[in-house]
Amino acid sequence: PQALKDYLSSDGFPEGVIGLTGAPAQVRAAADAYRAAYQKVGEGEAYTMNHSLTIYLMGPDGRFRSAIGHDLGPEKSARVIEQAMARG
Repeated sequence: PQALKDYLSSDGFPEGVIGLTGAPAQVRAAADAYRAAYQKVGEGEAYTMNHSLTIYLMGPDGRFRSAIGHDLGPEKSARVIEQAMARG
């Protein structure tokens, strides 16, 4: 948990980014709930994690409403947000 916190506190991440850690089954359950993908690459301390790069839009009830891919662009992203907000 501390290594993840330190990593997310480094340059390149906006303030407020939340990292996920836990037992493998817990991480899998959360990834499935958010329709996220991840894969460990390499071994030992030098491994990296490939993962989906997605912004998840959640409703006031905490349920998934929509997702914005990293390559969607600002105009299309704004439309997705507006549509999700209109639906509540």
